[in-house]
Amino acid sequence: MILHQHDIFIWNCRGAASKEFYRVCKKYLDSFKPKMIVVVETRCDPTKLMNSFKKLGFDSFLSNCNQGYAGGICVAWLDVEIKITMEIIKFQFLHLKIQYVNGKEWYFTPIYASPNAANREMMWTDLKNISNSMSKPWLLAGDFNDTAFDHEKKGGRTISINRCKKFLNNFEDCGLMDLGAVGPKFTWKGPIYKGQRIYERLDRAFCNDLWRLEFTEGCAQVLMRIDFSDHHPLLIRTMGRNTKSSEPCFRFESAWTLHKEYQHMIQSNWQNDVHIISNLQNIRQGFKKWKFHTFQQILRQKSYIMKRLEGIQTTIQTSRTHKGIRRLEKHLQEKLRDILKEEELMWFQRSRAKWLVDGDRNTKYYHIKTVQRRRNKIVTVKDANGNWIEDDKQVQKLFLDHYKELFALKNTYQYWE
Repeated sequence: MILHQHDIFIWNCRGAASKEFYRVCKKYLDSFKPKMIVVVETRCDPTKLMNSFKKLGFDSFLSNCNQGYAGGICVAWLDVEIKITMEIIKFQFLHLKIQYVNGKEWYFTPIYASPNAANREMMWTDLKNISNSMSKPWLLAGDFNDTAFDHEKKGGRTISINRCKKFLNNFEDCGLMDLGAVGPKFTWKGPIYKGQRIYERLDRAFCNDLWRLEFTEGCAQVLMRIDFSDHHPLLIRTMGRNTKSSEPCFRFESAWTLHKEYQHMIQSNWQNDVHIISNLQNIRQGFKKWKFHTFQQILRQKSYIMKRLEGIQTTIQTSRTHKGIRRLEKHLQEKLRDILKEEELMWFQRSRAKWLVDGDRNTKYYHIKTVQRRRNKIVTVKDANGNWIEDDKQVQKLFLDHYKELFALKNTYQYWE
């Protein structure tokens, strides 16, 4: 079995060469933390995206070439746990081999299918040739520019049943199955046709039976759409949707000292006639409450607006709506853009670099400093018997037992929180 969480973020984004791409993409990556990102229909020189991917924390990069303002597929990933090699490169897809340090491997094919029917048939011919010799787990995902059923489109001209059947036959001939999806029903917001907005499910994921058996909890999630693109991103979760993690430990951040209410918060939680241990506990609780009402206000606003947008977009896609709800969506999208700008400024304060002394305002520098700090995480330790421990709870217990023994006095433990 391949027991690695390897989430993949896939997005059709025409404005990938713009400055705003970094800010919007960072919002998604901070929320879902994928190991790989795929951007399709970039409509720009792929090398222009390399710096953006590096700023976002990715190590390695592969791409094909766009043709003028058409096409373009770029892939970036963290190479700590995996190695990716290009097996086949085509205008409409890349065929990649993903290898883990334990020797396990599977194949991934990111797709951007041409709007031209003849070109799409050429793509499927190539994919059928790959499927004939495929003996490993295989996943395909991206923008296929096709729908499989009439209920996968809303508005516009009546869908072509023959086109749907041809699409179904193509992926069935490759021995593939639809991975399905959770989230909004449609993945593309089209133009208005005869007074009604067009919506379609163009972005999806397919896999063969070996991939389905290897990643039994694997699923595709359609994420909330930001107005930066007319496509919803896809998130492929190879090990299923994440469970709630344990509460992070308390850490003091020097950026707090810059806030005008910092001194008042300290004074209101420190009592001179109380033991220092009790004072420190009071300060810690005070920091948590104070942080919630100051620094985390931006994050709460962002989360609230994103949830509202997700609900509004689902409502727009599944029922008839009036102009008021569309105006509300536009208003919330504008507020979200402003909040993302504010959040970007927080990176300066959250970095441990001495940016106040240096006077530097290089966003890339401070973002990388913070990303590097966040990646300092213990993922496996060796116990007293020489066995490597990877399970999170076992690792926590190992550290706890070690320090209990270290600080024990005559076999009597001193307990603490």
